[in-house]
Amino acid sequence: MTTVKALFVTFLVLCYASVLAEEPQAITLLPEKDLQRETLGINAFGNLPQFGTPSMQFDEIKQVLGLQHYRLLFAWSNEVQGSPGTRPDFSFYDDLIKSLPRGTRAIIVIANLPDWMHQQSNWKRGDPVFTLYRRWIRKVIVRYRRKRKIIGFQIWNEPNDDGNSENFTLNFVDNPEQYIQLVKRTQRLMSRRAKKKTLIGAATTSILQNFPETLEYNQALHQQGLEQYIDSWGIHVYGSSHERFYLGVLDFLQSLTKPILVTETGRQGIFEQTEYLRRLLPFLSEEVPGIQRFYIYRFAEPSDPDTTFGLKNPSTSFPVSDLYIHLRDELP
Repeated sequence: MTTVKALFVTFLVLCYASVLAEEPQAITLLPEKDLQRETLGINAFGNLPQFGTPSMQFDEIKQVLGLQHYRLLFAWSNEVQGSPGTRPDFSFYDDLIKSLPRGTRAIIVIANLPDWMHQQSNWKRGDPVFTLYRRWIRKVIVRYRRKRKIIGFQIWNEPNDDGNSENFTLNFVDNPEQYIQLVKRTQRLMSRRAKKKTLIGAATTSILQNFPETLEYNQALHQQGLEQYIDSWGIHVYGSSHERFYLGVLDFLQSLTKPILVTETGRQGIFEQTEYLRRLLPFLSEEVPGIQRFYIYRFAEPSDPDTTFGLKNPSTSFPVSDLYIHLRDELP
């Protein structure tokens, strides 16, 4: 594989473009409480060599931070499959799985499209969703279904994000039923070939942001039957407008019958992360008993200390965040 950095650039930029638009002080109305390590996981993509090899990064997460649940990204990119006539290159993803330490467990988010998927002539049956399923999702699940450290597959990421052109190619933005068709195909496959793995629904953009459109997209997925095809419901939680929990968000989450995974949550700034999670996560755990785990976004990020979501960043002055220190030194 020519590069690992390029696999994730588009994914990261598109997913977090809207995070900055929230009121910064509203979250402080929630009381601070201790975090529970056993409910925590982390997004760790292993793709940034300045932070070490994937094996070094994953070992640090387990040995130093005490976390054993990871969320990995398997992106279908130009680097993985540069044209429809070539085979996918799984070498980087094979290495990621081999690098997971003993005793750890991972969920895999399967997402992204190579550039050639935006051309209708490259679609099987003239259907981009069917093509995504046949040419990427199916291959990933079949290839890794016997890996014991993989406990589940999350199908796509933020299908409602109108800043991501891939969602328009797949017709997800205004048609949640299109996304459900993808999950239905995947569920049939997993019921035959990967029975022991969990199927996790795609999280939308933060359920607190773009209110009420994001909540309405989740409600539409629910009304159209997504729960019957998945094992866990995925959500993302960013932002500080916690009053929106009382404007329908809590009611919706409490109505779900399947377990909930918060597959992304976090806050920018190396001095802001611990307080944010110590206010938000205990509140959500108490109000929504169905939440099983919170996956912190993210282990390492190549951005400035004041804007990074990363627990680690390239700064020589402030290379780790307060949350990194809290997990390393203070959390039981």
